[in-house]
Amino acid sequence: MLEAALEGRDFVLGERATIADLSLCGYLYFPDEFGMSWAGLPHIAAWIARIAALPGRAHPYRLIPGHPLPGESDR
Repeated sequence: MLEAALEGRDFVLGERATIADLSLCGYLYFPDEFGMSWAGLPHIAAWIARIAALPGRAHPYRLIPGHPLPGESDR
């Protein structure tokens, strides 16, 4: 449903990110951990990239003290 909703749109409700985008994207940053791939879902993959490029945005793991991003060693 999300793939179809994003067709022809930059964000869920149009041209700008809204709380709808932020509430939906939280679960989608962990495809490797859930065994998912966005390869067959190009609108979702592009949407996630646009959200990642928003000013002030941080990966959820960066917001959890002491939790490294997958593939990074503990600091």
